[in-house]
Amino acid sequence: SPPAYDEKLNNSVLQKLALAPLFFLAFSYWMLTNKQLLENNLTPIQTKEDPFIAGHYWYEALTPAGIFKSGPAGVLLIFFFVYLFYLLFRGPFNYLADRFCKALLLEDLEIDEDIDIYPNCLDDDDKNWTEKEEANLKSFGMPALLPSQLMSIQ
Repeated sequence: SPPAYDEKLNNSVLQKLALAPLFFLAFSYWMLTNKQLLENNLTPIQTKEDPFIAGHYWYEALTPAGIFKSGPAGVLLIFFFVYLFYLLFRGPFNYLADRFCKALLLEDLEIDEDIDIYPNCLDDDDKNWTEKEEANLKSFGMPALLPSQLMSIQ
């Protein structure tokens, strides 16, 4: 049967999800500053051996002038670096927040950890749906559950 959802798994998922905004901000900045996507200026090519000149150089987008000329994309890059700074120094930052902002502490929350394993939490309708879905997947040669997992659901 699948492992129970515990604090270790929760912390691991949260740690990985903390990196998602970095990817979003960096990718968004790149897309909003990409001249090949946003401009209609074409440089004609005389022969097929001539190189394509896009006029989009990565280092131009990272200069102070490039950042401030990029419109709303510049804000994304600034947030990227602010969030990166927070991720790198969140230990000391959280220590200071805990020390000076007692209202932000979440340690007093009571967590109900008496959750049974997944198959035991399913009602009859969900168990029937899972069995039918597994039969459908098996017909395509792609079972999702091990036989022992399927037996625990039945």
